[in-house]
Order: sequence, then C-alpha cells, then structure tokens
Amino acid sequence: MYLLNGTMARLLRPARTESASPRRESAPSGNVDLARRAFLVGAVLGPLAGVSPAARGQAIVAAPSREIEFDLVYKNKRIGEYVVTRTKAANQVRVVTRINAKVEVAFFTAFEHRHDCEEVWDERGLVTFESETLERGVRLQAEGERIDDAFKIVGPSGPYLVPIGTLTTNSIWTPIITEHEELIDVQHGGVVGLVAKRLGQETVQAAGRATLAEKVRIITPFARGNAWYDGDGEWVGAALEERGNVIELRRV
Repeated sequence: MYLLNGTMARLLRPARTESASPRRESAPSGNVDLARRAFLVGAVLGPLAGVSPAARGQAIVAAPSREIEFDLVYKNKRIGEYVVTRTKAANQVRVVTRINAKVEVAFFTAFEHRHDCEEVWDERGLVTFESETLERGVRLQAEGERIDDAFKIVGPSGPYLVPIGTLTTNSIWTPIITEHEELIDVQHGGVVGLVAKRLGQETVQAAGRATLAEKVRIITPFARGNAWYDGDGEWVGAALEERGNVIELRRV
C-alpha cells in the first residue's frame, strides 16, 4: 500500500538520489535527495541484475493478463483493497491500479485514501499514464507521456523528464522494480528513489495457501517494509511499517 503517502504508509515514497538525477523543466527546487540503491540479487531476483531498460519493457509486456487483489489489513482489521489489473493487447499491456482505504474511529472517518492509475506499456517502456488520488481530502492528478528519447511527467510536484524505461511507484507488482534506483511517482508527478535488499526465501500465506516466496526488504526515508515474490516472479504480499504501525497486503 505504498501510495498511502505519509499518513500510515509510504512504501515506495523515497527521496531522490544525487546520481542519475532526472531533468526537471521549469519547476522550483527543494526536493530531498534520492537515496542510493543498495541491494543484493539472487534466487527469483537474480536473473534481473543488469537488465537493460528495453529488456525491462519487454518483460512487462510479456507478463500475462491477470488481476491480483490484496486486502489492506491494519491491526487485523480489513481497511480496504489494492487491485492491479494487467491486460495485454497487441504489443502493449495496460496496467490499472486501484487503491481504496478507509479507517474509521468511533463512527468518524479518521483516514481515507483513494488512488486510480492507468499505465500503458510497450517494449520500449512506459508510453503514458494518468492518475487521480484523494489524499487527506485533497484531490491530486498526474500524467505522463513518452516524448522522443525521454518520458515527461506532469503533476503537483512539477514537470520532469526521466529516461525511457523508468518504472513507476505502482510497479511493485513486478520484481523488476528492484533494478531501479529511481521511479516515477504517479501520485504526485515527481521522481522518487528506492533502496532494496533480498532477504532470502520463506513461506507466506497467499490466496489461502502456503507459498514459498522471495522476501525483499524495501527502505525509504519515509517508511520501510517487505515485499514477497513467488517462484514465477508474481507479487504475493507486502507489509509496511511506519511510525510504529504495520499495514499488511494480503493476497486474496
């Protein structure tokens, strides 16, 4: 639930690195530096090391059409859902992410977050995205499109240009995300960084059955958590820690 930004969870909401910085178009300064990536690869993630941007795009397009759904669980109570739908068409794949979460305390809504995003990918990488987010009562919109040899992002954080092949903060569904040291923030329209480390295999519950999965530790300046991927590279679960709270994504 990494798009629950700054309230209870912020799984892939890192800071910017000093290296490989995006080109920013006429936007004010003041963003924090990207954290440098430091991770180990192996097992499920090992074959992804050193994969070129073009190969990453090809891998995303090759992923089968599928819908994966998670319950968002906080203190053993379901507070919402996280759904990723991949649909293949010709040489492209459409990825739709929907997040809905609400926490009620004494009949009052203490927290509500909604996020809807549609991405279109081809073998070169991300072609376009459009997103709308309700965050703390504020509605945010962001979009982006590939132009020539770069990808242009427009949103509340200002316009940016990033290299073709850069993944998005919604790309946690693929373990290829660990090959990136910066990601497109599809919620705010900026760029964020990622630190990840492989922790080995363990058995987790996913969709009602025990599943052997690779555990990856994800750390950002704002939050930290774990993501799990099975032997086929499918995302099967996550858990996020922030300010002493733990939010689980349980595969259904």
